[in-house]
Amino acid sequence: MKKIFLALIVTATLSLAEATALSSTEQEDPGISKLQSECDNNNTLACVNLAMAYYSGDGVKQDYEKARELNFKACSLGDGWGCTTLGASYEYGKGVEQDYKKAAELYSRACDLKNNIACGNLGVLYHSGKGVKQDYKKAIELLSKACDLQEGCGCYNLGLLYASGEGVKQDYKKASELYLKACDLKHGESCHNLGVLYEKGDGGVKQDYQKANQFYSKACDLEIAEGCYNLGASYYLGKHTKQDYKKANELFSRTCDLGYSIGCYALGLWYASGEGAEQDFEKAINLYSRACDLGYSIGCYNLGVLYSSSEGVKRDYKKASELYSKACNLGNGLGCSDLGVLYEQGEVIEQNYNKANELYSKACDLDVGEGCNSLGVLYESGKGGVKQDFEKAKDLYSKACNLGDGLGCVNLGALYEQGEGVKQDYQIANKLFSKACDLEIAEGCYNLGFLYHSGYGINQDYKKASELYSKACDLEYGRGCHNLGFLYYSGAGTKQDYEKASEFFSRACDLEAGEGCDGLGHLYESGKGVKQDYQIANKLFSKACDLEIAEGCNNLGYLYESGKGVKKDKSMAKKYYGKACDLGIKRSCYTYKKLNELGF
Repeated sequence: MKKIFLALIVTATLSLAEATALSSTEQEDPGISKLQSECDNNNTLACVNLAMAYYSGDGVKQDYEKARELNFKACSLGDGWGCTTLGASYEYGKGVEQDYKKAAELYSRACDLKNNIACGNLGVLYHSGKGVKQDYKKAIELLSKACDLQEGCGCYNLGLLYASGEGVKQDYKKASELYLKACDLKHGESCHNLGVLYEKGDGGVKQDYQKANQFYSKACDLEIAEGCYNLGASYYLGKHTKQDYKKANELFSRTCDLGYSIGCYALGLWYASGEGAEQDFEKAINLYSRACDLGYSIGCYNLGVLYSSSEGVKRDYKKASELYSKACNLGNGLGCSDLGVLYEQGEVIEQNYNKANELYSKACDLDVGEGCNSLGVLYESGKGGVKQDFEKAKDLYSKACNLGDGLGCVNLGALYEQGEGVKQDYQIANKLFSKACDLEIAEGCYNLGFLYHSGYGINQDYKKASELYSKACDLEYGRGCHNLGFLYYSGAGTKQDYEKASEFFSRACDLEAGEGCDGLGHLYESGKGVKQDYQIANKLFSKACDLEIAEGCNNLGYLYESGKGVKKDKSMAKKYYGKACDLGIKRSCYTYKKLNELGF
């Protein structure tokens, strides 16, 4: 699981402090009616607390207009909190028409009354130029005043400006000092930012993982989800602290409960993989769903994959397509690409090549190699409402390959090998197949092995071919197993070994590579490397023929014609010779014609 770091904002996005009246820990709520009575007697604090009750709907029916009237009264009586909360109403348009200028005037009055939140919020308005002429110098003065008045958000915002160098000379040390003061004032984002600075060793502080985790812990205690997540990641990875999956699980759970989508996703990934926790697809599905609902595209995509693959949930392609669509709309290229595949295949949703083209194109624009490759295939084949265009296909395969998509490298290599859309160049094909093989793409290993086997554009090297076919076979590519078996059968570059050949032909056949079934059938027919058995040979040739291998059909026809392993049946023989002929074997065409003339 990759640990995330939320980098400091380069162009500082300053945050507004929430204007609230004194908390119940400072003064017990005497009840709505008593607050109203005291406010009527010009107790400004009672007016402000009553306004907050109306603003939030706490104990009374929510009424923004009533809240505005009460704050106006408190402000008129010279109460800074009344002016601040009234300013917030104008800034956000709650109970009044939004008016940044009016908000700035009220914040200014409250700031003069030494209300720290008002000074900070006014500083933010000067920074953004809302309701006042943009003035970084003024913003810094106001944020400094808010910070001096022990307003954590003011210290934090001032720290952001020093970190970015916006309106002031960049000074990471000063920024870190301000974050520290804000953190001490229980401003959670500041604690988290300090954690990032200490972990990365940025911002004029010496790298210190222990301090980083201490600040992440403090941020988490202050309900900053990113702090919980980064601390959880430290415990999960066991980096610079003792690995503790249980602690990591608790922190990721808290992160998710705080509405941080990446925390839900990370925990879901954990349960889906069974790494660090007992595998539990039900929990994974629930967590991916929460991440998706919170707008995290990868959560939607991974949930779609589970519904598509039926892992831990009943297969539901309709649900998968909906989730891929949501992921795609959220900018996840993999979602676009996989949805495109469903539209192209047309097996679970109505086939629509134009839609597939559109989705592959979007995925490719989002730098998802699979999308570029799939779109390239459409251009190479002329499907999907596009005119066949090898040049376009080449460009798309090239982009896919550069993005690390091995199939894109294979397909581009094939164009160079065949000279389609490009000048034939075996050396370039060799390099591309090699790259694909390094990316664990079996076809790349197989194609490169074939070049070494045949000596096309490269010095023939049976040993190298054998190694590459072996890797392709290990990657469960049946044709690689077959060709490796053929090298053992023919003794090319190795000692002839029919038993070894039978082993690889068998594996190829199990992987649905018809050539392997045909090769193994030959061995059973001839008794080489295995005990001669025409019945087994018959079954193998039959499977090869079903897999559209012409030689398999021809050999099956021969068994029926000769009656080896089966009852002699020249009509059946003619049938299989006919299929072999259709698949391109000329001698089968001759035999078919001969049997036909004989009346079979």
